[in-house]
Amino acid sequence: MIKLIIWDLLGVLYENGEVNPFARAILAEFEKKSIENVCVSNLSPDTVHRLAEQLNIKHVIICQEEGFSKKETPVYEKVLSDFKVKANEVLFIDDNESNLAAARKIGIKTAVFRGKKGNADFAIDDLVDVWGILAHIMDHACPPTCPP
Repeated sequence: MIKLIIWDLLGVLYENGEVNPFARAILAEFEKKSIENVCVSNLSPDTVHRLAEQLNIKHVIICQEEGFSKKETPVYEKVLSDFKVKANEVLFIDDNESNLAAARKIGIKTAVFRGKKGNADFAIDDLVDVWGILAHIMDHACPPTCPP
């Protein structure tokens, strides 16, 4: 069962400087279902906090402050430790497949956003496609707010 989703900010929740049209609704639905939303970012602390606040994301891990990047396993080990979840209870969504490799290496499910699947577990073209991943992993149905 997925208990936590790690989100990339730029390229997934924000595209071309704008909030992805489905981001707020999807994040709110996951929160209602007690699925934690966490942003892990290589961006500057000020940028991460500003963007996360706009989306009402309460949990952020800023690689610059932690001393590692998204391409390294310690950031994902920190997520598992901080949120007391197992790797198989986490999904990480990023638009850069190379950022997914370290998470996948420790057993976190991964999805590349608007890219080729490559070594990721899943590839999605839109945020609403995350419901399909969850249905595949844990038999979740799409909520009424999902577009057709």
